[in-house]
Amino acid sequence: MDERYEMTRAFENDVRNVCRELWPDAFSGSAETLQGHERDGVFRTLDTVHLVEATVSGKLQAAKEKLQKLTKLVSEMRREPANEDKNFQIWLVLKQDPTGNQAALKGDQAIRSKAKCPIHILSLQTLF
Repeated sequence: MDERYEMTRAFENDVRNVCRELWPDAFSGSAETLQGHERDGVFRTLDTVHLVEATVSGKLQAAKEKLQKLTKLVSEMRREPANEDKNFQIWLVLKQDPTGNQAALKGDQAIRSKAKCPIHILSLQTLF
């Protein structure tokens, strides 16, 4: 296996382990395939669905693409009857602290208007 792939998988596992500690009452807490795409973490509590993506990339475009993917997922999941009374939160967890440009994506009007839920962009160390 490719060393970068192994590093990425290990980081995703670390993120999921921390999320399991944050939301121990979650009905699920693992990677899932939703809407035809693998999601790094989906944690469903009684009132909230936490959607988590993890990335080792420090590139702004990678963060933007992950957020766009998550906002689209939130929009699709809200239409499902099982989620009509759920809150959603988006979590983008980075290997390093976010750059100013990455952190500013939380306030991007196009992303916020599609998400209609809290967006968190932070490092694994901050999440922990």
